[in-house]
Amino acid sequence: AVWQAWDTHLRTWTALKVLKPDLVAARRDALDVVLHEARAASQIISDHVVRVREAGRLADGRCFIDMQLCAEHRPHLNNEEELVVGHPLSREVGALTNVEAARLASEAARGVDAAHRVGVLHRDLKPANLLLQPVSRRVLVTDFGLAVARVAPAAGPMASSTATITVKLDGPGGAIVGTPAWMAPEQA
Repeated sequence: AVWQAWDTHLRTWTALKVLKPDLVAARRDALDVVLHEARAASQIISDHVVRVREAGRLADGRCFIDMQLCAEHRPHLNNEEELVVGHPLSREVGALTNVEAARLASEAARGVDAAHRVGVLHRDLKPANLLLQPVSRRVLVTDFGLAVARVAPAAGPMASSTATITVKLDGPGGAIVGTPAWMAPEQA
């Protein structure tokens, strides 16, 4: 579950992703799962990827990731600023113009490219994992929970476009993971 939360130390809004208690209870490696996602995402520096600020375990045992809140301020009545929270791109599928859809896809591609440059493969890219800023309508890639963070060689300006890469998969037998409707054809 992802919550809008108030950071009492920095006195700002944040997004707090908390694993459900039953998932934590069912998995001994729950903290490792959370840290895997947080470490993968925190390596990426891009205006089109949600920034991770912290990850760990709460006092009650639940595991969390503290992330950038997909929100922006916009002018409101009496010249005050109003905080407006963004939403997943999946809410707008079918309602976008061709020009806006192309712009949003380009921004998402920039976020994915930044991930690839540091050796991170998202593996679950879909409209629900693309957040849309409410005022600027800028896309942010989020949810690196299924990411592979050890791709060798990492993409970069000196990497050959024809080089073979090796992907080290986690889990039993390197299982294929993702949302079937949005998986790349080669995964099938």
